[in-house]
Amino acid sequence: MNKIEVLNLKKEQIEKKPEFLFEEGLKEIKNNIANLLKSNKYVVVEVQSNAETEVGKSTLSQSIVREFSLRKIPILSCANLNSLQSRVYAFQLDQLEQEYEGGVILLDASSTLVILPKDKIDKYKKNIDSRVEKTGKEVGLEIDKVDLRIFIYRPDKPSEKKETDGYVADIIIRNEKAQDRPR
Repeated sequence: MNKIEVLNLKKEQIEKKPEFLFEEGLKEIKNNIANLLKSNKYVVVEVQSNAETEVGKSTLSQSIVREFSLRKIPILSCANLNSLQSRVYAFQLDQLEQEYEGGVILLDASSTLVILPKDKIDKYKKNIDSRVEKTGKEVGLEIDKVDLRIFIYRPDKPSEKKETDGYVADIIIRNEKAQDRPR
């Protein structure tokens, strides 16, 4: 389908990804990670948002860390690929302690694009995945892509999304409970 055909589609005809409220989305994420761990040594999860703060990224990330820590599955939580290198040693110690080979790598403050023209999404994902693979080789982890991309947003802080745009994420969470903190 070319750009002209996409532009001529009616709004309801454009593919939409399902949105989850926070708790439903968290459950979906946990299930997805658990299923991915059945066939992957490592699962790389990226949390994205359309705002810098106060959308629920930290709360979401802490919930994921807590869940897999309770399951005795090593989890490395770091802001992004740049901070992965400084945290990998502690992750490897956790693997030894838990006697678990593999684990979850959570990039919980990725500053990646979250909304792109649909015809650019696959190319963008491949670019990010090649960076993941390169970083994995540099730190000695067998990772080659982001396995699960999560986008969390607040409905009162909407994105500039056009009809021809799509989300880079696999799971979209609409966090209606997030609020600005008093300053």
